[in-house]
Amino acid sequence: MKSINSFGEIDNARKNNDHNVSHHLGGKKYLELAELAKMILDNTNALYNGIEEALELLPNRTRLTTKKFNADFGLINKIEENEKVFKKKALKIKSKFSHQDIQKINQLSVRYIGWANNRMDEVVSWKVRYSHPPMASIYYRLIDVASRLHESARSLGYSAELFAEAVNFNYVDLDKHWVKFDGMNYRYFIHSALLRIYGVYDKLGMVIQDIFEVELGDVTFEAVIEHLRVTDGEDRYLNSLPPLKICNRILSTASYKKLYDSRQDFFHLLVMQDFMNPRYKEVLDTELMIAIIDNCKMIYELIDSLDIALVHFHRIGTYHQNTKT
Repeated sequence: MKSINSFGEIDNARKNNDHNVSHHLGGKKYLELAELAKMILDNTNALYNGIEEALELLPNRTRLTTKKFNADFGLINKIEENEKVFKKKALKIKSKFSHQDIQKINQLSVRYIGWANNRMDEVVSWKVRYSHPPMASIYYRLIDVASRLHESARSLGYSAELFAEAVNFNYVDLDKHWVKFDGMNYRYFIHSALLRIYGVYDKLGMVIQDIFEVELGDVTFEAVIEHLRVTDGEDRYLNSLPPLKICNRILSTASYKKLYDSRQDFFHLLVMQDFMNPRYKEVLDTELMIAIIDNCKMIYELIDSLDIALVHFHRIGTYHQNTKT
């Protein structure tokens, strides 16, 4: 796959989705997207072939381990070791979760899509075709950000709906209620929301690079904020600016850390809920939904803060628009 650059094309699409404008919004035509879909299928087939070969080798490679090794590195979640801890955590999480919060972030996402599109129309109408920071590029990304937030809110809404249906159908294990195909359960849509929200942060990191005039390339949100976190010198005032104060606060919250850890587990390690008793994993799934909702709220706060700076650039653009040449 790598030798024919099939993997490379998929990796480029992933980087666009994570950091820049989503692949399907980047002016790609149907045939190009269809070719990408074919590459994904080819890579999927290659992965399954690799898994089958690994399973054939597994009986010959499996080794005996000590009980201590299993305790240290096995699929043991600490929440399951203490029933009192679990019950306390379950009550706390249930009291924090609200379906109204999902509706609220969904309504906000629609409003912000309209806001970003209106700002883009205004920028396009200016006489000034080139600007620094690049306003058209910023709003193109913000339209993508708002769309991703909308997709995330819809995914959470559908997840909550599937969860409720599974309860009504008296499933003991609620994630066994599937739609469309095996495995498309309520957790499938929680992870759909998770990956979109994490990508939104990296896209906002690119917007912050444009506004604060730094060129770090396709790096993570955390890397951008770390670069701008100046402790001495003439640029240390940056830490006191509202957008960066919000960013630093976001990175320190339990909700962001939950989002980060869950994304790392999903991408690189294991989804622990797949190996847990139903009542434990349902609590952890709800905890992740709450973290996603909290991050959505913090993202809207950050966008509003960035908009204070963007408004000043709009005033300059409007001035030039109304100035005779």
